[in-house]
Amino acid sequence: MEAFVLNLLSDPLWFIGLVFALLGALAFLVFLRGFLSGVPHFFTLSSHEEHITHHRTRIMWGFWSMVVLFILWRIVAWIADLLRF
Repeated sequence: MEAFVLNLLSDPLWFIGLVFALLGALAFLVFLRGFLSGVPHFFTLSSHEEHITHHRTRIMWGFWSMVVLFILWRIVAWIADLLRF
């Protein structure tokens, strides 16, 4: 446990980046679930348009979650870079 605390205190940006990577992967899976389950309906046009809104919602939530996480990560990295000097 002592080694973990020392690693965390010596380089916290690595662990913060790991959390952002896991959240980004989760956001990508939300995007992928909406995209892959909604694609067949666009080619076959066999579904009512109101059913497609669920897929569009998942796609937008996943996409914007990835965008926000990327912006937050760049802000954290910029602040960490400022604090190093």
